[in-house]
Amino acid sequence: MNILIDFTQIPVQKCGIGVYALNLISCLCKQDTKNTYYILVQDDDNSLDFISNPRFHKIKVNSKLFRKIIFMPLLEQFIIPYLALKHKIDVIHSLHYSFPLLSVGRKVVLIPDMTFFKFPQYHLFLKVLYFRFFTFMASFFADKIVTISESSKRDFLEKFPVDKDMVKVVYLGKDSSFNGNLDKNRIEEVKTKYGIENEYVLYIGTIEPRKNITSLIRAFSSFANVNKNCQLVIAGKKGWHYNSIFSLVNKLSLSERIIFTGFVLEEDKPFLIGGAKIFVYPSFYEGFGIPVLESLACGIPTITSNISSLPEVTADAALLIDPVDVDGLYKGIKRLFDDDILYAHLKEKSLKQAEKFNWDKTAQETVNIYNSLA
Repeated sequence: MNILIDFTQIPVQKCGIGVYALNLISCLCKQDTKNTYYILVQDDDNSLDFISNPRFHKIKVNSKLFRKIIFMPLLEQFIIPYLALKHKIDVIHSLHYSFPLLSVGRKVVLIPDMTFFKFPQYHLFLKVLYFRFFTFMASFFADKIVTISESSKRDFLEKFPVDKDMVKVVYLGKDSSFNGNLDKNRIEEVKTKYGIENEYVLYIGTIEPRKNITSLIRAFSSFANVNKNCQLVIAGKKGWHYNSIFSLVNKLSLSERIIFTGFVLEEDKPFLIGGAKIFVYPSFYEGFGIPVLESLACGIPTITSNISSLPEVTADAALLIDPVDVDGLYKGIKRLFDDDILYAHLKEKSLKQAEKFNWDKTAQETVNIYNSLA
């Protein structure tokens, strides 16, 4: 079969679905020896330059034009259908909600979560309209819808009661660089690079309201009163509506105790996680939660929310809290610092839980979906 994967909505600085998309294609290159792939990618993104497999063809589009949301319909509804005809495409895989409505080839659409329906207040208005429309249209025009957790599947089916067999869950994975045997010298180098001097609590993710970073900062403010040396490290690029987060840090006089690293390179991330005392991810809603899985894989005791997909990822290998309960989050942080037995228990459980997820399995299950549409 000829398969076209639309990589154009994946940003240059990759997190979340960007990490998924990159690892999916990397594993497909190694695993799939039968199908031929055409990867549509923005010309400012060099992350796929590693591809040397002759069955994988990159098609680059003008990023100055197609990085703008107003021009995305032109690419998706006209250029992709043209390319599908030209290359005799059998399956089009869209990696982020929107897809060509009228095109040759079967359509596989990734709906990573239902955040644009459940939490529209956390997103730009234009994006809410755009992605709500395409999520709705996917229930009619897609041949297969892929979600990344049972939680996301339930949320989709609750809103759009299509045939359950149409919606397939494909869990995400983690790279082998996230493990419990990280080089300690490299950990110290990464800590120095990001200005970390003391023991630290770590959060990794986009800085945006849905991630509930303000609750983490408030909980850390209470913890900072009983632990005078610990730092809070907030790692990730700025998303949207983030000014209140920085204002809160100043209001609570925590600028000396909290480090904002900005975007963290993938090669630094395992060592930043591996050096943390604990990892905290109090998100209001997740389709999967890759940073939580990466933390488990490094054997770092983790606190995360007891809602959406996060209990699926962690099972009993993390401390689960109500994300709106700031005092509960503070108590969870303090408990992991004080309770050595619980700390050691979660460290052991996290490594075992993380073994259940890997990118090779993600890729193989994706190929199975393609082949089912032959």
